[in-house]
Amino acid sequence: MEKNPIFPHIITGINTGQASFQFKGHFHNQPVTWQCTLQTLEHHYQSLIATRQIADTENVMLKKFIHIHDDKSPTPHIHIGLDVDCIDKPTILKAIIMVHNYKQLHAGRHEYGTAYRYPGK
Repeated sequence: MEKNPIFPHIITGINTGQASFQFKGHFHNQPVTWQCTLQTLEHHYQSLIATRQIADTENVMLKKFIHIHDDKSPTPHIHIGLDVDCIDKPTILKAIIMVHNYKQLHAGRHEYGTAYRYPGK
């Protein structure tokens, strides 16, 4: 029996601020195996500080995002940031469904939704 393409494969980091996994889908009408990094916005904010892209005293506004790299590859990398407390199995499944249903998905960064201030308050 073939695995259901909607379910992720090789999940690491479940129930944390960042998970990595693979899932099958389509991109530019071609079958691909997405290499996904899914983060909470808080984890993304902390990674920006850790990599010195922003100072820990700097206020920033962050939105949910999808960022697609390697768009010509049969295994493109997709980085997703969501406003959730942790990356659990239901969040992973919702993110996969979101990518499957996203119209006109293309390479680069897509931001959407409400902007959140970091650090909070």
